[in-house]
Amino acid sequence: MSAPETLNPRTMSEALTLLAEAPASTAILAGGTDLLVRMRDRRNWPERILHLGRIDELRGVDQGAEEISIGALTSHSDLLRLQEQSGWGALLAQAARQIGSVQIRNRGTIGGNLVNASSAGDLIPALYVLEARLVLCSSQGTRELPVAGFFTGAGKTACRADEILNQVVFSRPAQHEKGLFIKLGQRRAQAISKVMLALWYGEEQGKLVNVRIALGAVASTVVRCPRTEALLTGRRLTSQVISQASRIVQEEVQPISDIRSTAGYRRQMCGVLLVQALEHILAAS
Repeated sequence: MSAPETLNPRTMSEALTLLAEAPASTAILAGGTDLLVRMRDRRNWPERILHLGRIDELRGVDQGAEEISIGALTSHSDLLRLQEQSGWGALLAQAARQIGSVQIRNRGTIGGNLVNASSAGDLIPALYVLEARLVLCSSQGTRELPVAGFFTGAGKTACRADEILNQVVFSRPAQHEKGLFIKLGQRRAQAISKVMLALWYGEEQGKLVNVRIALGAVASTVVRCPRTEALLTGRRLTSQVISQASRIVQEEVQPISDIRSTAGYRRQMCGVLLVQALEHILAAS
């Protein structure tokens, strides 16, 4: 088995031109925390590797007045530096902190986490509740997809073979809005998730507004919980409301069973994680 040809473009324009030459036989390398493992195990052995690591325009967080833009090569460690900010920055930092080891966080990227398309990808539920959009580029042009429309199944996305994920963008949330991320794994460190919950909310006159809930590692893709969101929106949190929300979220989800957990356990834990998040909000109010 011969070594793949490695291509090292320095600009997106150059990368897209190289990819267009042979998209079907080219693997895209960002941080390499997934691709290199698959190559080591002989689960993926491409003819060509397009290494994006030298393309500086794919890195960094641009905080505009109306929109936040995150380059696809922004590392998980870079996202951790947002933890001092309230709202969206703190939420992404909470999720990034749960990813692997320090070495993996230094190498792994937000783009790789998305394109890998694991329902257990830690950043994905957070991006769901932020209602992020993904900017995909090819030599033919650029298009945007909502994050919920990007994933088509376990390990599958709507990204074409000739496209590169360029940016993750979302509208700048209101200053009074916040997010929480909670992960349940086999152990506290370097564990693949059994269940993840991301919760986004605001508070006005003691009532929750703009509630969004996303659950990861419970189905083939991350899922939103519209019935539970509707129940909580416009309500004051009480023990009765929290108990009702826990019951409804368990009715909404259709978990899977796999080697990490059973469907029944995952359903129960969806309710438990939501209770934890809502009790945290209640205690802080």
